[in-house]
Amino acid sequence: MRSFKYFDLDNSGAVSKDEWMKAIEKIGVIVPEEGMLDALFRFYDTDKSGELDYSEFSAGIFGVDSAVGRKSPDKQGGNS
Repeated sequence: MRSFKYFDLDNSGAVSKDEWMKAIEKIGVIVPEEGMLDALFRFYDTDKSGELDYSEFSAGIFGVDSAVGRKSPDKQGGNS
């Protein structure tokens, strides 16, 4: 939850694209190609609302389904 709050700069309960970009810059992530962060944000925004809620953020960043507190199936590292 602490990580989410770091990104949710206005404490709205959701991370906007602008907040996403500012937080990424603040933590010092260097992106080699312009537009990569935007594409990543759109990928994590699974409901296409234009914001990341806690569930989307957790699933995207940590590979955790926040509703049940476990790793998402694609992140568990099982045999394929």
